[in-house]
Amino acid sequence: MINNLELNKGKLSKLTRKVILVGGMISTLLTGGCKTKENSSNNTSITEVTPTPTETPDVASDNEQEEYKYYKIEFTVKVYNGNPEVTIESEKEVEYQNTETPEGGFVTLTEKWSPHVPSSIFYDEGRSDMAFYRQIEVVRRYIYFDYDQLMNALENLDYDGPNFTYVYGEITPENVDQLVLDNRFNYKKEIPTGEEDFFMLQGYVNVRKKVKVKSK
Repeated sequence: MINNLELNKGKLSKLTRKVILVGGMISTLLTGGCKTKENSSNNTSITEVTPTPTETPDVASDNEQEEYKYYKIEFTVKVYNGNPEVTIESEKEVEYQNTETPEGGFVTLTEKWSPHVPSSIFYDEGRSDMAFYRQIEVVRRYIYFDYDQLMNALENLDYDGPNFTYVYGEITPENVDQLVLDNRFNYKKEIPTGEEDFFMLQGYVNVRKKVKVKSK
């Protein structure tokens, strides 16, 4: 069924993306892939690192030049009722890997809560006592983000819109097995207070930023 899906200009609807993710994860599980997890809202432990200063205040502009520096950035964006709340957990300067496709980098999507009813594509009879569920998906993002574009996308995050796609990427039938690292579900009898219209992106990604440095 997955191979017969038609993509509209390369962009998947939310439902289509979920069908692809489930198909990919079933394939992964049948071949001994990653285990699903019950709970997923725990954040990884974070060690904040102060970036190396790239310029000295009050330096004359004719003594400066621009160059790229590279960072690992850990972020969380919680979107309540369409309003993004961005937190940069850590920003660490790193060595350039001398490639346009650096190793490392992932983004985790915590979906909105949905009714857990028999008509749902993800209905679980074993969880029939639970009224709501949400999906958690982890994707590989082995790219260099442009710093300004990434910050703009996070600050204006739109559910399944262009800013979302820029950060999360596009999952297709051809790349689902390579990009999806994990796919799991949480179930609740009631939606937690304040999360009625809530989704979240978390990531640890590679970033390229143009900065001013003193001329040598």
